[in-house]
Amino acid sequence: MTPQQTSPFPKGVEIIPVGGTGEVGRNMTAVRVDDEVFLFDMGLHMPNYIKYTEEDISDLSKLSTEALRKAGAIPDDNVIKHLRKNVKAIFLGHGHLDHIGAVPFVAQHYNAPIIGSPYTIQVLKTILKDEKIQLKNRLETLSPNSTRKITKNVTVEFVHITHSIPQSVLVALHTKYGIILYATDFKFDNNPILGKPPHYEGLKKLGDKGILVSMIDCLYVTKPGKMPSEAVAREMLRDAMLGVDNSKHALVVTTFSSHIARLKSITEFGRQTKRKILFMGRSLAKYSQAAEDIDLIHFTKHGVDIMKYGNQVKRKFREITKRGKEKFLLVVTGHQGEPKSMLAKMINRKFDFRFDSDDHVIFSSSVIPVEPNMSYRKAIEQQLQREGVRFYTDIHCSGHAAREDIREFLKLTRPRHAIPTHAEPNKVDSFVQLWNEMGLPPKNAHVLKPGQKLKLV
Repeated sequence: MTPQQTSPFPKGVEIIPVGGTGEVGRNMTAVRVDDEVFLFDMGLHMPNYIKYTEEDISDLSKLSTEALRKAGAIPDDNVIKHLRKNVKAIFLGHGHLDHIGAVPFVAQHYNAPIIGSPYTIQVLKTILKDEKIQLKNRLETLSPNSTRKITKNVTVEFVHITHSIPQSVLVALHTKYGIILYATDFKFDNNPILGKPPHYEGLKKLGDKGILVSMIDCLYVTKPGKMPSEAVAREMLRDAMLGVDNSKHALVVTTFSSHIARLKSITEFGRQTKRKILFMGRSLAKYSQAAEDIDLIHFTKHGVDIMKYGNQVKRKFREITKRGKEKFLLVVTGHQGEPKSMLAKMINRKFDFRFDSDDHVIFSSSVIPVEPNMSYRKAIEQQLQREGVRFYTDIHCSGHAAREDIREFLKLTRPRHAIPTHAEPNKVDSFVQLWNEMGLPPKNAHVLKPGQKLKLV
């Protein structure tokens, strides 16, 4: 823009949620600072994506962007079409599909680099490679607790936080108007199984410097108290895996494929059972391989076999049946009961494998309380009951902040304005109640819908 030209945009900061407000998933937010635009996340709406594709949640096949948009599976970024040429960078807070899963379908609209932590970018690269998708966007890494100058007027800072996936960060945009903090998703885990505790000092410094607005993960704001540490989930898992006699029966564990800390615990307890450990399923292979690729953790060096392809899996099940299923620990996809997951296929005898009475299945997860997940899980549990299988549910602690964690976050960071996100309407209302309860200005808690603009300064 030459000195004679004037910007088509007014000076100041404008926030436009593209998705993720008033809903769980489809996370994407645009932030305009004067005439420069920055995007945060590009996620899938998992229930809509599963309903549309009828696939395992990680199977990002080459689908029509427009069809996915109409199905409500990806953010409708047409609401920021007028800003496309002004986008300077795309920031990814962590590697969950409800935050990065729409990148293959949406990022092509922007001539801007995609910046994430090393693990997040490695997960994205793995997805793109597996699906044979090429992006024109440059992929860049920025380590947690690091900064990078993006433009003359804006610097980004990645602040390390704990969540249920490695190298999660809160993204702080430093501008002349104050800091814009994208705080989704997070929990305050002081005893993590993998990685360090939250960078509280970094968050306090942001608050001291002055946070203009923060977008805040409110998924569990209605849960009283503090979210338990992953160390608690580890002990629950220890009891379920080692505290019950399963020596003569199948032992199957299913959990979130991206929960590398949980997989670490499963593997360590699995070795104590003297069983051969198998990871089975596409999404498990993607996330565990990405962790190995950046030397975060090495499952295969500790004797874990990772199987992604159908032929590999079929051959292995024939071996399991021949040698005896009591000799193996099967870690599989399907914790939500997805119809085409590994667990569902095992139950429906798509392989040379059958469940018998007194076999053990551990669900190291919670049921995501939305349809079709609840129906899928109910159906799979009923099938297991009919087979006489002993199963254990909710061997899990969430990776999201509970109410008192969010209160502590607000005390630590002291944002002038807040936008509750990654939550359904009743939880958004609960966040506003908490904001008011803390004596913060009621007019500064902003409940937004996708596409709605908020002009701050």
